[in-house]
Amino acid sequence: MASLWGTDLNKLAVRYAATRQRDAKFAVCQPTKLPFADGVFSVVFSVFAPSPWEEFCRVLKPGGVVIVARGGNRHLHELRSQLKDADAMRGSEAPKQFSAGLAENYLRLKSEEEYSSELASQLVEMTAWGAKKPHEAAAQREKLLQCVRSADGEASTKATVDFIVSTHRVWLGTGGEPI
Repeated sequence: MASLWGTDLNKLAVRYAATRQRDAKFAVCQPTKLPFADGVFSVVFSVFAPSPWEEFCRVLKPGGVVIVARGGNRHLHELRSQLKDADAMRGSEAPKQFSAGLAENYLRLKSEEEYSSELASQLVEMTAWGAKKPHEAAAQREKLLQCVRSADGEASTKATVDFIVSTHRVWLGTGGEPI
């Protein structure tokens, strides 16, 4: 029987995920200190999060797989550029190679999407370049709303969704080397 675990630094995100995925278990923790024994998982899936290779290798069984999903260099570029903030533009450079080395499989998905201003501001808040403090989030949301409001008063914006998904096999399990 497979067991599904989810982890995140954010308590609210963990609580929300637990209500949506009742068959899984969740923990609030640092990605560099996963609360699991050595060699207990067959797959580790990291989505838009830090990917500490050594820790992933520690918790994987021999032959286990790390799947990493991260933003490409154009991911939500239009939203970042509308904020006109140097900190927000970080990450617009080409993505760096994942520390695991060469990927066993690599997939890039890109599409153009249109978002309401409310959804666009929620997307901004979920990113690493989103505001961290409540008063900053409100100001940032208002700034974004002003940027995306069209002449007729309706607020929407188009943005590129650019995902990179790669898989990396750990042949030796705990502390192992990638392909």
